[in-house]
Amino acid sequence: MTAPLETFHYHVADDESLGADEASRSLESFGAADGRDGGEAPAAFFNSNEAAARFYLDQILLADDRPAARSLIEPAEPGRVPGLVVENEQDLRALGTHQIRFAQTYQDIPVFGARAVVELTPTRDLVSVNAKLDQVAGVDPVESSAALRHWPGCRNSPVSPCPPRLR
Repeated sequence: MTAPLETFHYHVADDESLGADEASRSLESFGAADGRDGGEAPAAFFNSNEAAARFYLDQILLADDRPAARSLIEPAEPGRVPGLVVENEQDLRALGTHQIRFAQTYQDIPVFGARAVVELTPTRDLVSVNAKLDQVAGVDPVESSAALRHWPGCRNSPVSPCPPRLR
Protein backbone atom coordinates (compact mmCIF):
# COMPACT_ATOMS: atom_id res chain seq x y z
CA MET A 1 0.00 0.00 0.00
CA THR A 2 1.28 3.47 -0.84
CA ALA A 3 1.27 6.50 1.43
CA PRO A 4 -1.45 9.08 0.90
CA LEU A 5 -0.70 12.23 -1.06
CA GLU A 6 0.33 15.29 0.92
CA THR A 7 -2.28 18.06 0.95
CA PHE A 8 -1.16 21.67 0.54
CA HIS A 9 -3.56 24.57 1.01
CA TYR A 10 -2.97 28.30 0.88
CA HIS A 11 -5.60 31.03 0.69
CA VAL A 12 -4.99 34.74 1.08
CA ALA A 13 -7.86 34.99 3.57
CA ASP A 14 -6.03 32.50 5.86
CA ASP A 15 -2.66 34.29 5.68
CA GLU A 16 -2.16 36.06 9.01
CA SER A 17 0.76 38.09 7.66
CA LEU A 18 -1.62 39.99 5.35
CA GLY A 19 -4.27 42.52 6.23
CA ALA A 20 -7.83 41.29 6.66
CA ASP A 21 -9.01 43.37 3.69
CA GLU A 22 -6.50 41.91 1.18
CA ALA A 23 -8.08 39.63 -1.41
CA SER A 24 -4.89 38.62 -3.24
CA ARG A 25 -1.13 38.47 -2.86
CA SER A 26 1.20 40.09 -5.40
CA LEU A 27 4.63 39.09 -6.66
CA GLU A 28 6.22 41.79 -4.51
CA SER A 29 4.62 40.44 -1.31
CA PHE A 30 6.77 37.30 -1.60
CA GLY A 31 9.97 39.38 -1.40
CA ALA A 32 10.90 38.28 -4.91
CA ALA A 33 12.99 41.36 -5.58
CA ASP A 34 16.06 39.76 -3.95
CA GLY A 35 16.04 36.50 -5.91
CA ARG A 36 16.84 33.16 -4.27
CA ASP A 37 20.12 31.35 -3.70
CA GLY A 38 22.02 34.11 -5.47
CA GLY A 39 19.93 33.63 -8.59
CA GLU A 40 18.24 36.30 -10.62
CA ALA A 41 14.99 37.75 -9.37
CA PRO A 42 11.95 37.20 -11.59
CA ALA A 43 10.67 40.04 -13.71
CA ALA A 44 8.37 42.55 -12.02
CA PHE A 45 5.48 41.10 -14.02
CA PHE A 46 4.46 37.75 -15.49
CA ASN A 47 4.05 37.19 -19.22
CA SER A 48 1.47 34.40 -18.74
CA ASN A 49 -0.93 32.94 -16.21
CA GLU A 50 1.15 29.76 -16.20
CA ALA A 51 4.34 31.67 -15.31
CA ALA A 52 2.55 33.39 -12.43
CA ALA A 53 1.04 30.12 -11.18
CA ARG A 54 4.42 28.36 -11.32
CA PHE A 55 6.10 31.20 -9.40
CA TYR A 56 3.45 31.18 -6.65
CA LEU A 57 3.51 27.36 -6.40
CA ASP A 58 7.28 27.48 -6.05
CA GLN A 59 7.03 30.05 -3.26
CA ILE A 60 4.31 28.13 -1.37
CA LEU A 61 6.21 24.84 -1.66
CA LEU A 62 9.48 26.53 -0.66
CA ALA A 63 7.88 27.61 2.62
CA ASP A 64 6.85 23.99 3.41
CA ASP A 65 9.28 21.53 5.03
CA ARG A 66 7.56 18.31 3.93
CA PRO A 67 9.51 16.04 1.53
CA ALA A 68 6.71 16.11 -1.08
CA ALA A 69 7.06 19.90 -1.31
CA ARG A 70 10.85 19.87 -1.38
CA SER A 71 10.96 17.22 -4.11
CA LEU A 72 9.16 19.51 -6.59
CA ILE A 73 11.29 22.61 -6.10
CA GLU A 74 14.16 23.19 -8.51
CA PRO A 75 16.67 25.44 -6.68
CA ALA A 76 18.61 26.19 -9.87
CA GLU A 77 15.45 27.46 -11.59
CA PRO A 78 13.18 29.25 -9.10
CA GLY A 79 9.59 29.60 -10.18
CA ARG A 80 9.68 26.69 -12.62
CA VAL A 81 8.37 23.68 -10.60
CA PRO A 82 9.36 21.20 -13.33
CA GLY A 83 7.47 18.22 -11.85
CA LEU A 84 4.12 19.86 -12.65
CA VAL A 85 2.54 19.91 -16.11
CA VAL A 86 -0.34 22.22 -17.04
CA GLU A 87 -3.58 20.30 -17.57
CA ASN A 88 -5.88 23.24 -18.31
CA GLU A 89 -6.81 26.83 -17.57
CA GLN A 90 -10.26 28.15 -16.81
CA ASP A 91 -11.85 31.53 -16.22
CA LEU A 92 -14.09 31.59 -13.16
CA ARG A 93 -16.35 34.42 -14.26
CA ALA A 94 -18.58 34.31 -11.18
CA LEU A 95 -15.54 34.92 -8.98
CA GLY A 96 -13.64 37.12 -11.41
CA THR A 97 -10.56 34.89 -11.18
CA HIS A 98 -8.57 32.47 -13.34
CA GLN A 99 -7.64 28.90 -12.43
CA ILE A 100 -4.62 26.93 -13.65
CA ARG A 101 -4.58 23.16 -13.07
CA PHE A 102 -1.39 21.13 -12.97
CA ALA A 103 -0.74 17.38 -12.84
CA GLN A 104 2.34 16.02 -11.10
CA THR A 105 4.74 13.89 -13.12
CA TYR A 106 7.97 12.09 -12.40
CA GLN A 107 10.29 11.51 -15.37
CA ASP A 108 7.30 12.23 -17.66
CA ILE A 109 5.18 9.60 -15.88
CA PRO A 110 1.93 10.96 -14.36
CA VAL A 111 1.57 10.50 -10.59
CA PHE A 112 -1.95 9.14 -10.15
CA GLY A 113 -4.18 11.59 -8.27
CA ALA A 114 -1.46 14.21 -7.75
CA ARG A 115 -2.70 17.66 -8.75
CA ALA A 116 -2.26 21.35 -8.02
CA VAL A 117 -4.73 24.18 -8.66
CA VAL A 118 -3.70 27.85 -8.53
CA GLU A 119 -6.27 30.66 -8.55
CA LEU A 120 -5.19 34.10 -9.81
CA THR A 121 -6.78 37.50 -10.15
CA PRO A 122 -7.01 39.17 -13.60
CA THR A 123 -3.77 41.03 -12.73
CA ARG A 124 -2.08 37.67 -11.96
CA ASP A 125 -1.94 38.09 -8.19
CA LEU A 126 -2.36 34.97 -6.07
CA VAL A 127 -5.69 34.08 -4.46
CA SER A 128 -5.22 30.43 -3.53
CA VAL A 129 -3.30 27.19 -4.01
CA ASN A 130 -4.76 23.74 -3.43
CA ALA A 131 -2.64 20.69 -4.09
CA LYS A 132 -2.24 17.00 -3.42
CA LEU A 133 1.33 16.01 -4.19
CA ASP A 134 3.82 13.28 -3.39
CA GLN A 135 7.54 12.69 -3.21
CA VAL A 136 8.32 10.14 -5.91
CA ALA A 137 11.47 8.04 -6.05
CA GLY A 138 12.56 4.71 -7.45
CA VAL A 139 10.37 4.74 -10.55
CA ASP A 140 12.10 3.38 -13.63
CA PRO A 141 10.00 3.71 -16.81
CA VAL A 142 12.40 1.60 -18.89
CA GLU A 143 12.32 -1.35 -16.52
CA SER A 144 8.51 -1.47 -16.29
CA SER A 145 7.97 -1.41 -20.07
CA ALA A 146 10.69 -4.03 -20.58
CA ALA A 147 8.79 -6.38 -18.28
CA LEU A 148 5.74 -6.19 -20.58
CA ARG A 149 7.64 -8.08 -23.30
CA HIS A 150 7.78 -11.18 -21.10
CA TRP A 151 4.04 -11.55 -20.54
CA PRO A 152 2.61 -14.91 -21.70
CA GLY A 153 1.45 -14.87 -25.32
CA CYS A 154 3.55 -11.83 -26.22
CA ARG A 155 6.36 -11.94 -28.76
CA ASN A 156 9.73 -10.95 -27.38
CA SER A 157 10.08 -7.71 -29.29
CA PRO A 158 13.14 -5.62 -28.37
CA VAL A 159 11.51 -2.51 -29.85
CA SER A 160 8.24 -2.10 -27.98
CA PRO A 161 5.83 -3.87 -25.62
CA CYS A 162 3.33 -6.29 -27.08
CA PRO A 163 0.19 -4.58 -28.43
CA PRO A 164 -3.13 -5.73 -26.96
CA ARG A 165 -5.07 -8.28 -29.04
CA LEU A 166 -8.71 -9.38 -28.98
CA ARG A 167 -9.30 -13.12 -29.13
